[in-house]
Amino acid sequence: MSVKIWIEASHQPAYRAGGFAWLRHSGEAVSGAAGGARDVDPAALAARALASAVKELPPASPVVLHLSSADLIEGVREMAARRARGWTDAEGSPLPGAADWAQAAEALAGR
Repeated sequence: MSVKIWIEASHQPAYRAGGFAWLRHSGEAVSGAAGGARDVDPAALAARALASAVKELPPASPVVLHLSSADLIEGVREMAARRARGWTDAEGSPLPGAADWAQAAEALAGR
């Protein structure tokens, strides 16, 4: 049985602040959480939201992600390429939220 995860994230550029919420449905169990941060880049907020949502997933369960944030969608789509570059951008600078992206990639590996 697959684990379904819905994630919403919102970033306010003028204040460099944002928040996220996620809901996870796995069989009969439903769980969720919310969080936020100040002085954060939108990509770093997306990484934090994804890492929070996929933490402690049941082993080997397929995962279905429902995302609406462009930063989340791009991050998941580009995850393998970013991992191959060592979580750096094309110029070699660390990606915003690199540790959270790495944590999420580890949790999703092989799914």
